[in-house]
Amino acid sequence: IASVVRIVHPHLPIDETDSYSTVGMKKNIEAKWEYALNAVFPNPSDREDAIPPDLGLGQEVLNQLIQRDYMEWNTSKSKQSTDVNVNAIPEKGANSLALILCTVQQVLGIEYSPPLPDVAAILLTHM
Repeated sequence: IASVVRIVHPHLPIDETDSYSTVGMKKNIEAKWEYALNAVFPNPSDREDAIPPDLGLGQEVLNQLIQRDYMEWNTSKSKQSTDVNVNAIPEKGANSLALILCTVQQVLGIEYSPPLPDVAAILLTHM
C-alpha cells in the first residue's frame, strides 16, 4: 500500500507515505491499544492484577478455559505432559486475555458475548 501511495502522491515525503505501510499500521494499532489500556488501567501496576470479566460465559467456565481448554487447542503440548499446570494457558497469556477482556468491556461497552473469551484465547495462542 505504501508503494501505491508513493506513486499516487509523489509530492509527499517518504516518511509520510510509510505511515500507510504494514509497519506504520502496526505502530498505529499499538498506540491505540496503549491508549485503551491507559483508559482502563491508569496505573500500569493494576494490569498485573486484572480480573477478566466473564462476559456472560460464567466465571467457572472462564477459569476452565484458562486452566484446561488450552491443552485441547495445543495438542503438541498436551501430548508431552499430563501435568495440569503445564497444559494451562501460561501466566503471561492469561494476563493478556484478562487485559483484552477488561478493555473490551470498559472501552467498547460489551457486557454479554460468551464466545469472545474463547475467540480471544485462540487468537492469543497464535501470536
